Amino acid sequence: MSGAEAVHRGFSPADSLPYAEVHNHQLRGGFTHRLGSRVGQHLSLELHFVETPNRRIEELIQRGRIHLIGNANPEWAAEPQRYRRSPKLYQEADVIHLHDRKAPVAGLQDLYGKVLGTRLGYVYSRPLMKASRANG
Repeated sequence: MSGAEAVHRGFSPADSLPYAEVHNHQLRGGFTHRLGSRVGQHLSLELHFVETPNRRIEELIQRGRIHLIGNANPEWAAEPQRYRRSPKLYQEADVIHLHDRKAPVAGLQDLYGKVLGTRLGYVYSRPLMKASRANG
């Protein structure tokens, strides 16, 4: 790439640490920033981070506003087959935090009838999403 060109890498404003540390809509730290910066340096590319809401990933890629994004779920795409994906960069798991005075959760059945805090529009693991539709 010439000096005039740059790679635009999307990041989600919904992500928080350890993935993204955002101040005034600018990515300033976290895993996404460190990994992106290292790849840019390694490949001698100018890299710009672009705030990209999860619901606008496809639109911004198609318009050329971003060239790539990490930490995205294929289930968020209307046409996931149109995109290439790298191998997984890290392993993560859906976890539930609850107060230590509450009964432990051994499985999804223990959550039936409970109110859970979730992120609007976020797609969780298949078993959790299936359970929420079955009981919603």
